[in-house]
Order: sequence, then structure tokens, then C-alpha cells
Amino acid sequence: MAPTSDDRTTSASGESLDREAIALDCARTLDEHKARNTIALAVGEICSFTDYLVISTANSAAHARGLQKQLQSVFEQYAVNPLNGSKRQQDNSWTLIDLGFVVVHIMTAEARAFYELERLWFSGRELFHSVDEKADGLEPSERQSSKSPSVSS
Repeated sequence: MAPTSDDRTTSASGESLDREAIALDCARTLDEHKARNTIALAVGEICSFTDYLVISTANSAAHARGLQKQLQSVFEQYAVNPLNGSKRQQDNSWTLIDLGFVVVHIMTAEARAFYELERLWFSGRELFHSVDEKADGLEPSERQSSKSPSVSS
């Protein structure tokens, strides 16, 4: 099913909802609860199964479960429910929460590095991105200098 041109959907209670706001609230909630490198992407124009992706890294399986519980407050606020609950890999490395119009991925660092979901959806429009200061292995001073253009003679 292709996404509609407007960015609204209807909640279980029949209210009109802003899907982008829900995706952003999911990303902000994950970020506020110490998830690392959270990103929200608008992918509706390039994806047939959802309009928004939220991808985040949890510190542990227990942290991932806690993050999932924190998202419940967002779902309750907007009166939306995950389709068929949520899915978790047996090794607890990846939790997927599917709202239909928003799909949330909470992953361990190892799973995120292996699957590289951002690379699959690189052409999506970035709505939110909180970068962990050490996620890329660089100190903040090194990161700044690595962004500077190099000058060759």
C-alpha cells in the first residue's frame, strides 16, 4: 500500500494524527532514555511498507526492553498500537516495533553494524539524528578536524 500524499493517519479512537510527529516523538523518547545514535528517516517516497523509520542502538538487551517500554507512553499519547505486537530476535540483538506508518528498530551495536539499515535507506530524508560522541570512535577534537577540507599543493 503506497503512503498517502498527506502525512496524517487515524488513531484507534478515530482522531487524525500527524505521522511525522509520532516518528519524531519516538526518536526523541529513545534519545532521552540513553539510546545511542538515534535516527529518524522519512522513507515514504522510496519504501512501499512504511513512511518513517526510527533506528536506535541500545546498550544491552535489558536497555532495549526498557526503551520499548518507554515508547509505550508515546503510543498511548497518540492512541496507536503496534501491529502484531513487537518482534525480538532470539538473541535480543534487534527489536522491531511496527506501527504501519512508523517502524522502530532498537538494535545492539553489533546488530546495527552488521545490518547497516541506514545504508539501505540512505536516500530517505533525515528528520532527527542524535550522534553519540564516541559512536564513530573519534574524540570530538578529531571529528572536527576530520570534517575540514584537505588542502593539497
